[in-house]
Amino acid sequence: MRDAYWGDLLSLWNLGAVEYRPNIPVDAGLGAEADKKLKSRSEIFRVIRDVVLLESQDYELICDLGGIDVRWPRAADLGELILMGDQAMRILYNMNYQLYRAEYQLQHGREQSKRRRKS
Repeated sequence: MRDAYWGDLLSLWNLGAVEYRPNIPVDAGLGAEADKKLKSRSEIFRVIRDVVLLESQDYELICDLGGIDVRWPRAADLGELILMGDQAMRILYNMNYQLYRAEYQLQHGREQSKRRRKS
């Protein structure tokens, strides 16, 4: 992923309480070993760690990294909630687009290299 993706991820933490819900097909032994060695409670670190672990696995197995929840206090002002919700949705949309674009470029690059080998 490009730096912009990670910048967007970090900017979510400025908007509210963020929780990462992992849903990854990383080899159980590898994930358990990482949890033992890298005992970080940082949500940001867990996301980055899981992406790195996934990229070290067979790419075809990657289908769902998990989810990210952004929450705000119930006592927050409605106008403020709307503005923060709008910013969060824009960031999440951009992150999703960057994931799609990276996958598209990867697949498109594979197709072109197959065509070159056949010619």
